[in-house]
Amino acid sequence: MSLGERAILSIPSEFGYGKSGAGADIPPDADLEFDVELLKINDKKLLTKLDIDDFKNRLGEWKDSKLSKYDTREKFKKKRDQKYGNREGYVAFLDKEILESVKEASSLIRKTPHMFEATSSDGTVIARFQDAQLLTLIDGKTGKLLHSTLHKTIASKHPNRIYFSDVAYELLIECHDGMVYSFDLDKKCFSADAAAIGGGGEGYDAGKLDMSILDNLDLIRSTSMVKDTKLASFGRKELDIAQVEMPGLMGIRSECKGELPLKGANITGSLHMTIQTAVLIETLEALGAKVRWASCNIFSTQDHAAAAIAQAKTADVFAWKGETIPEYWYCTFQALLWPSNSKDSTVTSSRGPDLIVDDGGDATLLIHEGVAAEKTFRETGVLPNPSNASCDDEYCILYLLKNTLSINPELWSNIAKGLIGVSEETTTGVHRLKEMAQEGRLLFPAINVNDSVTKSKFDNLYGCKHSLPDGIMRATDVMLAGKRVLVCGYGDVGKGSAQAMKASGAYTYVAEIDPICALQACMEGFTVTTLDDVVSEVDIIITATGNKDIVMLQHMRKMKNNCIVGNIGHFDNEIDMKGLYNATDVKRVNIKAGTDRFEFSDGHGVIVLAEGRLLNLGCATGHPSFVMSCSFTNQVLAQLELWEGRKSGKYDNQVYLIPKHLDEKVALLHLDKLDAHLTKLTKSQSEYLHIPVEGPFKPEGYRY
Repeated sequence: MSLGERAILSIPSEFGYGKSGAGADIPPDADLEFDVELLKINDKKLLTKLDIDDFKNRLGEWKDSKLSKYDTREKFKKKRDQKYGNREGYVAFLDKEILESVKEASSLIRKTPHMFEATSSDGTVIARFQDAQLLTLIDGKTGKLLHSTLHKTIASKHPNRIYFSDVAYELLIECHDGMVYSFDLDKKCFSADAAAIGGGGEGYDAGKLDMSILDNLDLIRSTSMVKDTKLASFGRKELDIAQVEMPGLMGIRSECKGELPLKGANITGSLHMTIQTAVLIETLEALGAKVRWASCNIFSTQDHAAAAIAQAKTADVFAWKGETIPEYWYCTFQALLWPSNSKDSTVTSSRGPDLIVDDGGDATLLIHEGVAAEKTFRETGVLPNPSNASCDDEYCILYLLKNTLSINPELWSNIAKGLIGVSEETTTGVHRLKEMAQEGRLLFPAINVNDSVTKSKFDNLYGCKHSLPDGIMRATDVMLAGKRVLVCGYGDVGKGSAQAMKASGAYTYVAEIDPICALQACMEGFTVTTLDDVVSEVDIIITATGNKDIVMLQHMRKMKNNCIVGNIGHFDNEIDMKGLYNATDVKRVNIKAGTDRFEFSDGHGVIVLAEGRLLNLGCATGHPSFVMSCSFTNQVLAQLELWEGRKSGKYDNQVYLIPKHLDEKVALLHLDKLDAHLTKLTKSQSEYLHIPVEGPFKPEGYRY
């Protein structure tokens, strides 16, 4: 919505008398159109606790303030009947004023591009929605939080409209599929049976997921869980080679030798368990930290790397290639809990980490969802319901949280209180963090590693330029030269991917939503088009958007035979894998690990890599060591920043960038390896440019 647009708002039932609460002279199923005043509120001043008086002033004077006098439904009905005789008398009165009053009685205000607030007719309750998901209910008089949760089941139904009824005691969410979900404002919870309200709906089908591993959460392991410790020798040999190619991490070890600046820190990692990550882990350990680690992708673990770390006991590792989704969340859970006295212990006697190294935000997400679930349980007694899930990962999260609540109902709240901060590796994880910070929901400080120049312009760009063709060729042995390739997205990841395909001799197309990125692609010689325009012509389609629902089942039905479809964005929702798995006319043929051919009834097939997850890690070994040294040196510096700043309270619960001088330090640590020699500013040149001789050389906002 934007200024000047119109919105369809339902009429609250206190104003109406038909099926949808319409007035006497309005059809019972009608919606009325009203102009909505869209208010501008400075993003920096978005608060969890609203100044309700200011909020009401911004809305303007209520044209009908009669309902605001009544605190309860009973009082309202009594006053109504005293003055108007009965409901019909009140109807006749309201019919005269309804067109003037309904706008204020069911107001909708845009606060950010994806956030709206709806206010009950009597002003007592404010509901805040993010992408059609109910985030919070706020007491309109005190500003205090009434309820906080995410209802992704409702979001997945694509709500048609959200409105109040019965003088704000019931919040109704009407979906396009005919379901109407009711949120009881007295009980502060959704109706247990949405089907009883709107029909249909049997809850999420978890299919063949084996959830048994998530039924045994009370034991926190003090030793690693890896696929095969016999692989440790092989892993150590590759790790030794990688260290030579990772001068940033080794340089930090040399600088801090004997100082142990991370002594006393318990660090949890949720990041691809590769050989390069093993060097990162052993760097953190060499600086004095104790480390527990899980992978952030079910296919990305290199088992020999995990075995090498487990054998050396430089960290406790919970990761193996080919985890099931329940196993993945079990490993994340184990990495987040620290057993007492270095022995297996119960959840109750364990503690959480001081710091987190996250990649994609799953460890951070689990903590925040856990805290929200515990709050809901304290206030309502309602446990998480896995049947409300919209995907396998969410099902496992809700299942896990339901079980931890029965073990220790304060587990996640205590973990959150003890956390000093998180450093986040990837674009998607940073996006999550910024959303939570903006909404006032971020529970601890965060450092955005992804947007460090020496990460985003190196890992995302040069790393993908190397590892995308590596993954495609290992999976399929296809020759890229002469093929037609579409890269969806032209951010840093898309730029590296498109350049790699072009350098391999492929005719390369780019799909983009951003006019600036599209113009950049044109200036680099790429054809900018849409997926729909070329879907039946191209040989390879790569998604690199960070968005969802990019390549859908209907697209794959139109593709050339053996078109290769792969993803190099962080998550697995860019390609419609669920649609493929559920299609009755599609047969899955596994070629080898990470490579599947899906055959359609007409005889053509598509080759999907890594089940829609990161193909460079699922089908190959990810980015090379040198470029990962840039990324991981940033991670170590971020961990040092958070740990050293803990006593001074330097960081609030916001998202921060690594300072420019540290970004430049990361680059400097890698130049000797490439035999590069920097030019030095003279004193007069330094004074002329107002730049220190030793840097930083660019302002914070400079775009490299």
